[in-house]
Amino acid sequence: MLKLSLPRVVPTVTLAALLVTAAQAQTRAPFELLPDRSVARNWSEALIFALRRDTGRVAYNARVVHQFSVAVYDAWAAYDTDARPYLLGETVNTFACPYAPSGRLEHSAAAQETAISYAAYRYLRHRFGQSPGATESFAVFDDVMKHYGLDPSYTSTDYQHDPAPAALGNYIADCVIRFGLGDGSNEANNYATRFYAPVNPPLDPFDAHSIDALVDPDHWQKLALAVFVNKVGRTIPAPDFETPEWGFTSPFAMTEKDRTVFRRNGADFWVYHDPGKPALISATDPDAMPDEYLWGFSLVATWSGQLDPSRGHGATLIDISPAGIGNAGPFPKTIPELRGFYDFLGGGDNSPGHAKNPVTGRPYEPQLVRLGDYARASVTFWADGPFTAETPAGSMMLILNQQISDSPSFQKRIGGTGPVVDDLEWDVKAYFALSGSIHDAGVTTWSLKGWYDYARPITAIRYIGTVGQSSDRADPDCRYHPQGIKYLEDPSDPAGDGSHRIVDCVRPGDPLASGGANVGKIKVLAWRAHRFVSNANFDVAGVGWVLAEDWFPYQRSNFITPPFSGFTSGHSTMTSAGAQVLTLLTGNPYFPSGLFEYPIEANTFLKYEQGPSAPFKLQWATYFDLSDSAGMSRLWAGVHPPVDDVTGRRLGRDIGARGYEKAVGYFSGKRSSGGKEIGDILSQSGR
Repeated sequence: MLKLSLPRVVPTVTLAALLVTAAQAQTRAPFELLPDRSVARNWSEALIFALRRDTGRVAYNARVVHQFSVAVYDAWAAYDTDARPYLLGETVNTFACPYAPSGRLEHSAAAQETAISYAAYRYLRHRFGQSPGATESFAVFDDVMKHYGLDPSYTSTDYQHDPAPAALGNYIADCVIRFGLGDGSNEANNYATRFYAPVNPPLDPFDAHSIDALVDPDHWQKLALAVFVNKVGRTIPAPDFETPEWGFTSPFAMTEKDRTVFRRNGADFWVYHDPGKPALISATDPDAMPDEYLWGFSLVATWSGQLDPSRGHGATLIDISPAGIGNAGPFPKTIPELRGFYDFLGGGDNSPGHAKNPVTGRPYEPQLVRLGDYARASVTFWADGPFTAETPAGSMMLILNQQISDSPSFQKRIGGTGPVVDDLEWDVKAYFALSGSIHDAGVTTWSLKGWYDYARPITAIRYIGTVGQSSDRADPDCRYHPQGIKYLEDPSDPAGDGSHRIVDCVRPGDPLASGGANVGKIKVLAWRAHRFVSNANFDVAGVGWVLAEDWFPYQRSNFITPPFSGFTSGHSTMTSAGAQVLTLLTGNPYFPSGLFEYPIEANTFLKYEQGPSAPFKLQWATYFDLSDSAGMSRLWAGVHPPVDDVTGRRLGRDIGARGYEKAVGYFSGKRSSGGKEIGDILSQSGR
């Protein structure tokens, strides 16, 4: 990254508690029917509308998007002479959906579109029947049906005798629904946990002494919050671990060969694409990597100190254009190699950027932005921004719709070669391939989360910062502990106190000493969090010294950390799988114009405090750059360490390639890539 230091400016803050309301947490876009788009596209927009008003469960939503896409694809494939349906007339994971079409089947575009509408409508009505946003969503579903002149009350599934397209659509939806009831997700019991049990008691993030009850710092903790607002802005009781047994859910392209069965406390855990355990701090596990554990979670604490555009590294100008960020890789394959991939003190990874835009043939224009502004906007974009209320599965569908399919210069060729297909064929095939891969990424990720049950940074940082320090056995003020955090030096002196430390001990006379009560405790230079913000529209918490026992991630005060364990990152794995599919689907790793931009307004875009301090644009050249930024944002957000991110990025690319290969097999009945060879496509982005 190109960097240039700026003068320091001291921010103005207030001492008060922050409570972000549901209205502040999410801005819900209205539904807009698109008359000039395909019927599948309009139903995808209805799906995204409903996801934004649902519960925000990430793996669950990936399954929803996948099953919706199966319903739409099968209704289309029933009328296509080449394509093979996924469920209709097939047996998938022991579930059979018999199909015996009669001579009444009308092969016309109108009949095909009718079948798609009924399949989508009936499935969405079922899936969002218990949604907190059901009233709004059902009204949209009805409006789409009325737009196409269809009767929402028609429910027959007797496609052999009743009007074939409508009844066939209902029958396909019924098959998808029944498949879901037996797919291992435990839908019949509202996806309830069956045997997972947390190792640790809940953590009260607003009680510094709550960490003292921790049993095992290698494992996840539920957060004890009086008010919890989920990703879609709904206030609910603080949730338990969401879907820890998701490995039992039927995948799309993965098989038994990809699965490892582990056993704990008399129960089996099905784990896909097992990469091995993350870095542990355990004193008894011979495979633990305590130094890497300390390094990884210390990086998260250090990056928290970059979230202020007026001081330290946060005031450094970086080039956030594709010339400065992007084209990351190759990814580390071992945990110790992570140290060479990330810039511990300066932020970011080793991505070299792109030499030029391959569409225009010209270099990308540099865009210099303060690191503190870029990091906070990136976190907000991927946590509470315009593309994430629908969670990663819906986000990638939305990006497919808006940034690829709607691009005037884009030609809809499956795999980037062959004839241009019509809008409907493009949409149903694209949704089918994309959603199947992201669903597999969700099954993989949550199978790992449930088995490894890995700690989140709020637990790990508070623990290693509470037990002491592991740098100096002779320190007279701060006790030594082999699992304690290490003192960290930064030659640039971001604290501005001449110590050059960003992790240190509170000593007599320290402003944090509090009359001596805090002497001997660990302090870190980090985001000062919610008590410095009374109004998120006007106040800025800034960065300063905070006690490690009070460290917070850069998240809402009524959310703080997602309600499930860390390893691996769902953002990294799901968006990486999606980026792989979009690359293979289009035959090109780059966005159609070689650049996707999203404008960030000054002082209004952030959700947790005022900011950013200046306007700019988030920019990405390739789909992989987009997904890499999603994973990276979670480190600045304080909800994942590096091992969660890189492992997810690496797994996602493999999962996406496998998912795409399987999908195109249904398109033509042949096992092929559907276009350019995978290696040829990836080589265009330097991989």
